[in-house]
Amino acid sequence: MKRTVFLLLLNSLLGAMSSSADNLRESYIAVLSERDHFNSRGERLTNAAAIIRQDRANYHRLGKRDAGDEGDRFFADANNREALENLIKRGTSSKDALRAIIQGTPTIVVSVFEAGEGHDYVNVSVLDVGVEQAGDAELVESYMAVLSERDHLNSRGERLTDAAAIIRQDRANYHKLRKRDPGDEGDGYFADANNREALENLIKGGSSTKAALRAITKGTPAVLVQIFRTPAGTYFVNVSVMD
Repeated sequence: MKRTVFLLLLNSLLGAMSSSADNLRESYIAVLSERDHFNSRGERLTNAAAIIRQDRANYHRLGKRDAGDEGDRFFADANNREALENLIKRGTSSKDALRAIIQGTPTIVVSVFEAGEGHDYVNVSVLDVGVEQAGDAELVESYMAVLSERDHLNSRGERLTDAAAIIRQDRANYHKLRKRDPGDEGDGYFADANNREALENLIKGGSSTKAALRAITKGTPAVLVQIFRTPAGTYFVNVSVMD
């Protein structure tokens, strides 16, 4: 899935890019599970950068990959993994995001920026719902979207006050009306109007946090929408708001 345009927009929205001349080199999503919080000697890690580095060592060197982990090329190089602490120090990740990594097992987006020789840096954003919270369900599809002001209005121009309705309007705008925001990704599932109609129930059946749904109704956030299928063949949707 092509996430480069979305992540450039996201970092712009969050004020994460220190210079408009900096280039997004690569990005990936990872689940920082409990095993990523321990080094090879079994000692608990207490630094966010060390935990992210261990996740990439687990992914690339040890083949210990969590459901939801995406691959990357940059940290396949052991030297780049060793430099991760300094790369994060040079970036602008929020203290809240780094604290959430130490205190829990969040799903994160890691963005590697190119800013000239010796000045590359990494920014980390936290998603508020992880793939691991889906239990035995299978991740069918996921996409990222920016819920702009027009996504908050229905076809009659009335303001929507429900998060699921706003997400549904975003997909109607994308698929039916071709009103697409910079950074919106496509999806196959909600190209079907019947699936869009079911979106409220799909979200009710998921585990999106109240804080995430509240952020959608009160603002214009960037979101990750994940569509899951249970072993029984039913579907549900989880929505995460980018930190």
